[in-house]
Amino acid sequence: MIGEMIILGFRGTQVNNSSKIVKDINKYYIGGVILFDYDVPSKSFPRNIVDPKQTKKLIEDLKKLTRSDLLVAVDAEGGYVNRLKAEYGFIQIE
Repeated sequence: MIGEMIILGFRGTQVNNSSKIVKDINKYYIGGVILFDYDVPSKSFPRNIVDPKQTKKLIEDLKKLTRSDLLVAVDAEGGYVNRLKAEYGFIQIE
């Protein structure tokens, strides 16, 4: 399926069966999601990432409600571009 080659971003720090992203992944066989800490269009925090505990639960819930092989990506190049910030409780990436 072509959907398996697509990675989507979404808004929300938690998901359930009625979440649009969950419905879209299941309906269109989407291959993955990408998580961000900051929502550029609304210029606000958080978009998906709050802290390690919340992020782990978000990923677990996404995989439980959709597919266990769902690819989960994050923009974490290190340096200036790093969505998993030490101030949120993540290990410092350099």
